[in-house]
Amino acid sequence: EHQTPWWELDKEAHKNVFATAGNIRRNQTAQEDLDERHFRLYSGLPLYSAFTFNLTFDTLDAKFTMNIVQAATNTLVSKICKNKIRPTFLTDDGDWGMQQQAKKLDKYVFGQFYKMDIYEETKKAFRDACIFGDGFVKHWHDSDGKINFKRVFKPCLIVNQAEVMYGQEPKTIYEVRVVDKQTLKQKYPDFSLEIDEASISDVPFFVDSFESNHQLAVVVEGYRVAHKTKGKDGEDILHKGKHFIGISTATFLLEDFEQEKIPYVKMTYVPNAVGYYGKGVAEIITGHQVEINRMLRRISRGMNLMSSPTILVDFMSEIVDTHFNNEVGTVIKYKNTPPIYNFPTGINPTVIDWFLTVYQKAFEEIGLSQLTAQSQKPAGLDSGKALREYNDIETERFAELAQSWEKFHLDITDALLIHSQQIAKEGGNVIVLSPDKMGAQKIDFKTIKLKDSEYIMQVYPSSMLPKTPAGRLAYVQEMLGAGLLTPEEGLGLLEFPDISEITENKNAYVDDIRHTAYLIVNKAEYNPPEPYQNLQYGISYMNSTYLKMKTRALPTERLDLLQKWINDALTLQEQMSQPPEQAIPTEAMIAPEELPQGVL
Repeated sequence: EHQTPWWELDKEAHKNVFATAGNIRRNQTAQEDLDERHFRLYSGLPLYSAFTFNLTFDTLDAKFTMNIVQAATNTLVSKICKNKIRPTFLTDDGDWGMQQQAKKLDKYVFGQFYKMDIYEETKKAFRDACIFGDGFVKHWHDSDGKINFKRVFKPCLIVNQAEVMYGQEPKTIYEVRVVDKQTLKQKYPDFSLEIDEASISDVPFFVDSFESNHQLAVVVEGYRVAHKTKGKDGEDILHKGKHFIGISTATFLLEDFEQEKIPYVKMTYVPNAVGYYGKGVAEIITGHQVEINRMLRRISRGMNLMSSPTILVDFMSEIVDTHFNNEVGTVIKYKNTPPIYNFPTGINPTVIDWFLTVYQKAFEEIGLSQLTAQSQKPAGLDSGKALREYNDIETERFAELAQSWEKFHLDITDALLIHSQQIAKEGGNVIVLSPDKMGAQKIDFKTIKLKDSEYIMQVYPSSMLPKTPAGRLAYVQEMLGAGLLTPEEGLGLLEFPDISEITENKNAYVDDIRHTAYLIVNKAEYNPPEPYQNLQYGISYMNSTYLKMKTRALPTERLDLLQKWINDALTLQEQMSQPPEQAIPTEAMIAPEELPQGVL
């Protein structure tokens, strides 16, 4: 029977939505089985426990004693996610004004990343990608202008894989959540009766393996994206999509959706040759984990049954059993044959060797070393340079994964800018505090006058320096030795918390000069040089700033202020270098000659 697509309905679309999503799920049980297996491999828990809040184990043996999938996943999360990607905007042959707008956009995006804790959400999504092959972050903005980015658990999403067989973006997607009924009544009080009638077991979502829970309901959120066609005059005509939220007995929301992409950003661990979903760590080393589990059971059984020490006593030796005790230096009297202490091996050493080989090969399969998983360095690598080379070699294995991680953040930034533009267009306020070394700066998105065609985005780690204090110190020392840094610049790069006050005091004159230049370049505020400033450093820094900003079309009046500061500093420096003038005595200051004694 032909059914009208739910996105073509104007109201009461819940029956069509649940029927459509349910059919897709029933036809794609293989994908659900894979998600179930991979979730068990990582956590040792059944997948349905994640949706029904039932975190009990199936059996006492459900949790692996040596979970290689979990160890490898957690190691990768720590290794890749330690690089907090910061999008940077570069103008296309822009003048100083455009470059300032790009810098302001940099600060706006970083402030939003900081405010919404996006790095934590992308970290969760990356862990999902390692387990299931893909991780997702959902984005939307509320009616009050608040932008949201939240990680979505991958098994909660339903996509018709026949539609995306060749890896293209889906046009329709469904998100399934199990929600407490009281929470739904608070949010949708007009649907209290329908919420009471809804059951968690009347739709085929994650409920095949447990009894019905009358306090919970399944909520489905569906998106059908918009699309454009060409009109008779060549203009673009937008055909709006639909956005649905509801339960099996009611439609909470059915509204137009004007975006041409689904509101989910995807991070894939390893893309498959065909299909929408990727392949994760759990799938890659499933065979290794199964072999490790089998070998562990064999080794454990053999050690328990065969490795207990025994004492062999000749029947004719006339040894009394009570002579064997826990005392040190016990005297045992025997006749003819002494007792023999037997320590059986329990398991053949080749079995242990094979087990350790499989364990190590599992890490190598995904490009890690066992030492990395244990946070250990190879023996003999002690210098900072050698350790960096070792890390570079290992990191090469993850070049494609690192590029996906970077693109993931670029896609999130694109979505952030789209929402910001929509809120600004609707008349809302898009203001954020962006932290920097000078404190925090308030950035208003409406004041950024930069078109999409005027910039490109690139990504950089938040810091190019090593993460550990020892590695950072070694790197800075090498730069100092090569003459690429001054001692003051090197001290500023260390950023050790326990010497921060000393660093700030020693670099106070550097910060003062840079702040003076910042005020001239960005605000046209002129503060004349003072005798207490480091004039030699100031002249050098201002001269470099002048030459750099001259090529970037800085307004002439600001370039003149830089020149004025340099000339004033040279004049002040010359005055300070001259010796002080000798004071000329006056007549009033000349002491009278002593008169002879007795002369009036």
